Amino acid sequence: MKTLESILEERDLFSIDDQGNRCISDKCAAEDAYFEYVEDTGFVNRWINNLYKKRLKGKAKLGPVGSFLKAYIGGAMTRGDQEAFALIAEKEAHVLTKQNALIDIVCSPQYYVMVQGTGWAGRFVTEEFPDTVDEFAYGLTGFIIATNLVRLGLAAKKKKAYASISIESAIINGPTYMKRLKKKIFG
Repeated sequence: MKTLESILEERDLFSIDDQGNRCISDKCAAEDAYFEYVEDTGFVNRWINNLYKKRLKGKAKLGPVGSFLKAYIGGAMTRGDQEAFALIAEKEAHVLTKQNALIDIVCSPQYYVMVQGTGWAGRFVTEEFPDTVDEFAYGLTGFIIATNLVRLGLAAKKKKAYASISIESAIINGPTYMKRLKKKIFG
């Protein structure tokens, strides 16, 4: 499976600016390539991308909503795709990573609630509240927070993008990861 970066390179959409940095030469064509690329991803990512493309793309004053969508969409991708999307979104890839890590940290209590809800629902089947639900809920929440703090620190220190670590990113990028795995196994 091709990466977004390789697709942009094939279409000759990169150029070099005065400082020697790579930049997008045709932003509209690059955005179209991006939206074609993500058409085969998970339904959540596809829905968000279609919303961004059809309703929000080109709006001058999106403010916090536009920044959130760029961080959520771009920051939840794999490293290479984050870097390419950052060029399209006119942001630095490590900034998208840092913003997405903060979003994941703020939203991490949802994992505690999710595990507690599953344990509570399990009582209907077992008539007992499993003893390990609290430990697992705290552990999962702590793991998500810790990994995103590391991701945030690495992105700030090394100025590089890092793939998202959350259940949402696994769901969003799941089809991409499965296609890559299938291609590695079966050729």
